[in-house]
Amino acid sequence: MKDLKFGQNKGNARIYIEIKESEPTYKAWAQGNRYNREVTEDTIILSNVSDGKYIVSGKPRQGIIDLNGKWLTKWGKGCQRVQVTYSTETTIKITRG
Repeated sequence: MKDLKFGQNKGNARIYIEIKESEPTYKAWAQGNRYNREVTEDTIILSNVSDGKYIVSGKPRQGIIDLNGKWLTKWGKGCQRVQVTYSTETTIKITRG
């Protein structure tokens, strides 16, 4: 589990997750892999799927998931931190901290 600061980018909320090659979940979240996002009132679920809508960015040996925008600002209103949990090797759960 990671405890991350709920940041800002161009006036909107931002969650920036780095997955390094040394982490057990790296293969699922390497640069170029695809994922889907499910947003509920309290959580954001990222699921690694081959035909996902979103793409993991980054560079060799480090995947980056960069969530930002008005939708995230609305979701995290009043939030200072988030908890990022790797529920399974292919699922990331983000909850407001």
